[in-house]
Amino acid sequence: MSAILKTLRVNPRYDLLTPYVLINYEQTTTVNGQSWMQPFQDFYPSPLPTAPLSQFNAIRATIDLQGLHANSTTANLVCDAITADPVANGAQTWWLARHPQYAPFDPTVPPNAGGPVNAPDPNNPITSFVLIPGTLVIKPTNPGETLLNLPNELRTGQIAPWMTFQKQRITITVKANITHRNGNVVQEHPITYQCLATNATTGAYSNTTVTQIAEPVPVGLAQALYNAVSVLQYDGELTLQEQEVSGSLSVGDLFNLTGGNLTEWTTMKGMVQSITEDLDAGTTQVEFGPPKHLSAGELVDLLRVNRSRSIFYWPTLQTSGVGAGAESVALGDNTPEKNSSSTPGFTQSHVVSGAVDGSGPLSVTQVTSPYPLGLLGFGASAAFTHWTPSGPFAPQGGGNPLPPSTPGSITISTADIAGGDINNGVAVKLQKLPLCLNGVSGTMYFLCSQFIPD
Repeated sequence: MSAILKTLRVNPRYDLLTPYVLINYEQTTTVNGQSWMQPFQDFYPSPLPTAPLSQFNAIRATIDLQGLHANSTTANLVCDAITADPVANGAQTWWLARHPQYAPFDPTVPPNAGGPVNAPDPNNPITSFVLIPGTLVIKPTNPGETLLNLPNELRTGQIAPWMTFQKQRITITVKANITHRNGNVVQEHPITYQCLATNATTGAYSNTTVTQIAEPVPVGLAQALYNAVSVLQYDGELTLQEQEVSGSLSVGDLFNLTGGNLTEWTTMKGMVQSITEDLDAGTTQVEFGPPKHLSAGELVDLLRVNRSRSIFYWPTLQTSGVGAGAESVALGDNTPEKNSSSTPGFTQSHVVSGAVDGSGPLSVTQVTSPYPLGLLGFGASAAFTHWTPSGPFAPQGGGNPLPPSTPGSITISTADIAGGDINNGVAVKLQKLPLCLNGVSGTMYFLCSQFIPD
């Protein structure tokens, strides 16, 4: 530059030379309410000098970093395949597991003698349970929904929204032919089962809720600081005289001085910190030297400028039950539903036999009812019969021929009630009657109804 150097002051800053830079980072992580501190260390050069005098002018700093705050939720699901179609392998077993009352008795499997743990009840009057192909109907339990045709049934656990599985409550209906041990056959008996269908599979699933994300640990900051402070710096001031202020120097520029007696000035790279220009006098006063406003802490703050930005995880980006959520943990809103029922309205037989195989005397209760339970506690038509296997007999209410009643047997039918009383709520019950017999007071019980005046 074509300027006259009027004044000059240059001071070498040996006091700013540092033997090493050591930065300690401390980061506290909290997961599920448990916190721990993780220390990180960044230093340069490596290894650090150990001379006593090198410890006095080193740069040491401890900086706290924001740690991770998160909560994890785990859930275990148990799912079974839905094999309800009568033509599918295992359909018979699948239905009987949900309707154990229809499990037929197998006399070849002695109870509690090496047979299955869940062997059918030997007192069960059913000898055959056969599903009818082509009678399977699956529909949503909630009206108006479209059937999703999901393959599995949720047996244990909860399906939460963050799992991204499909689920639907369904009702499954099928028909079966049921044969009783007394020979009575119930044709096309409807059986239903309600459950929560899903495409989930058995397994353990977890979800992580992040409320605060961890800051990254700065890399190479110690070396960058060391490279800046391990070079001898110069500070001072100078005054330039010009006819017109040229503005050739600006804040932040580096300059060297040549033509002087000290050769180190030719490479000193003095940094301009401030400039004062006098336009009338044509003078420019320059202050130069290392920056006084930056240290290790200020540089780290500069690197942490975006530490408080919001972190958002898009839930639909998850492809499995493992992922991160928002600030709250979503609990399960779909739990297993098991509601099995069979349609009433067929002749029901209750058989009590003197022998397990049905060969002895039998006491049979047969109920055929188009009405709600009430009369006699069984319905509008009930027959109680005791017989032995000695000839055909047509039981009341229909069905296969049964042995005739033996002398001394009792047959009761509410159909024998005169008039239309059966439809008017007349109940036949065991009634308590106080009386005096041969001068002794006591009580007798009679099977009768209430008094009905003419």
